[in-house]
Amino acid sequence: RASPPQTIAGGKVLEPVTTRVRRHSPPILERLADLRTLAPAGMLAAEVYRGGPAGTTLQRLSQLSALTTSRVVELLETSSVVVTRSGVVVRKADLVSLLARIPPLVAPHAKGLSRVLLASAHPGIGAAVLNAALDELLERGTIVERNGQLMLSRPQEDQVQARNEATLASQIAET
Repeated sequence: RASPPQTIAGGKVLEPVTTRVRRHSPPILERLADLRTLAPAGMLAAEVYRGGPAGTTLQRLSQLSALTTSRVVELLETSSVVVTRSGVVVRKADLVSLLARIPPLVAPHAKGLSRVLLASAHPGIGAAVLNAALDELLERGTIVERNGQLMLSRPQEDQVQARNEATLASQIAET
């Protein structure tokens, strides 16, 4: 029973933390069957797949599988998934796709594009997944972030701008 939470006539708890769902919904019944019948590695893979580009969290996977977070990470190593620094798990294909889509979106904006506008251009992508993709692109040097704006890296233009700023700073100091 959902309210008050009770198990009537015994049973096995498949999902310890849940919201109210439709009783005969085919996707819900399929998910519950997966939770009941799949081995832990298969169940984890199915949950990550269901999370789609928004991903799911290690904590949630740990709760569903009744395994420690470190054991979940160990089982996921054989799957084609990425675990972000914040503990979000997403399919590698979704992350690679996102990494390919960001630079063309940022390119037309010479003054940059904010993270908020970039997030609105990718509905359904979780914030943690988007941040992981942006962090990777920043590490690679594909994009840079200045004053909260994301823009393509242009090393030659950056050097010229840095020299101009240094010259301007010295002129201001002399004045």
